[in-house]
Amino acid sequence: MTQSMKRDQLEGLVMFIAVAEAKGFTPAAVRLGVTPSAMSQAIRNLEERLGHSLFSRTTRSVNLTEAGEQFYERVAPGIRDLVSASEELATLGNQPQGVLRLNLPRAGFITILRPIIDKFCENYPRIRIDLSIESSLVDIVDGRFDAGIRFGNLIENDMVAVNLGPPIAELLVASPAYIAKFGMPDNPKELLEHSCIGFRYSTNGQIRRWKLLRGAEEVHLSVNCRIITNDPLAAVECAIEGAGITYSASCYVHDSIARGELVRILPDWGNQLPGLALYYPSGIRVPAKLRVFIDYLRKHLNRQDSFT
Repeated sequence: MTQSMKRDQLEGLVMFIAVAEAKGFTPAAVRLGVTPSAMSQAIRNLEERLGHSLFSRTTRSVNLTEAGEQFYERVAPGIRDLVSASEELATLGNQPQGVLRLNLPRAGFITILRPIIDKFCENYPRIRIDLSIESSLVDIVDGRFDAGIRFGNLIENDMVAVNLGPPIAELLVASPAYIAKFGMPDNPKELLEHSCIGFRYSTNGQIRRWKLLRGAEEVHLSVNCRIITNDPLAAVECAIEGAGITYSASCYVHDSIARGELVRILPDWGNQLPGLALYYPSGIRVPAKLRVFIDYLRKHLNRQDSFT
């Protein structure tokens, strides 16, 4: 077998893994920096060599066939080891490389990544960051993510967690126009008489109850939700437009309060969300791209912007 044939087969395997994990030829091509046509040709060549169709293709989806599933389970660990080994070699010249795939909520992006992402990319130009921002919890192993960022109380015990900051305050807010029209509540019970903007959990479909604390006092409310959303920033935007009162992590409303677009309601009442943490599976060799990212976060994260 010639060296070119061996190289082509290895590239075909890498592309096969990429398509399987991205569930599409185009996103896999973007991730590897090749053209979709080159990706398709490599997969066709691989299928011809193996004598099996690895993917079922429709106009809307690309999924592994039964043979593709079996093949993926066998070759994926080895390919990941090869990629990890090449990235480790790159660190010998202080140049970690590869695609760093992260899953996180909007709060994680705003408080953790937004302040540092530009400088990190400048310092590590051979690392590309692939962000999946979503409120619902996902299995980062099944989703092929290198790491996730979540509130500390949501992280499973079989994960390694790296604390990234202190608790984040939750605040009740509304627009000045809403308060001028409907008045300012004097106590938590009066919130039941107002139009509120609620949050629905993507995982179970339940509408979140509002937990309000003031010293030793604790109140739980099922408020009258005029609008319900599973996107916390959408709730804030609705509040800015005067649609009602919302209960939000301070990182989402901090700037709007400073600009006068929102005002605090019942400022003596609120809650503390657990601090955010980066997490990854235990028992793995941490790739260089993730290791330098964690070190960079620890060194450069601005604690003054913790929105407590």
